[in-house]
Amino acid sequence: MKSTQQIINFIRPCDLIFKKRFMYKISILSFFVIFFGLTSYSQKIITTTLSAPKVIYNESGIKISSKEVNCFDAKRNENMVYQLLVFENETATKVNLKAKHELYYDNICVTCPNEEYNFSYEIEANEKLEGTCDVDSHPSLKIWDHQVNGQYKQILTDYKLQVVRF
Repeated sequence: MKSTQQIINFIRPCDLIFKKRFMYKISILSFFVIFFGLTSYSQKIITTTLSAPKVIYNESGIKISSKEVNCFDAKRNENMVYQLLVFENETATKVNLKAKHELYYDNICVTCPNEEYNFSYEIEANEKLEGTCDVDSHPSLKIWDHQVNGQYKQILTDYKLQVVRF
């Protein structure tokens, strides 16, 4: 009859081998779950430009323009229209800007009393910052205009940027 110590000495290497194989299988499974989860979650947004870029600020080598685009999210079947902003630094030095977005929906300024719509920008020399329809696009580069045939009925009637260079 084997002693308890001999049984433990026999089981310990088997247990380590089992744990390594188990952890290897779990890590491979986790990788596939995360990879396929993220690829299936990624949004398929179709961007259609509705208007030519319009310059809204142009001073000392800093140009800010906007263009109206339709963003169609096929996964959610939503059509949203945005004003995408483009900040261009045409100088050879870094520029810091502050901009307050004044957004008027149905002729009422809904952002005027709200400090949340004060944004700061740091733009490197000859750099261009541009808004996109993507969900992860910086919110200060994208102004919601209206929803096409949707539940949101508000319409952007005007917008202004109060820009300060510092």
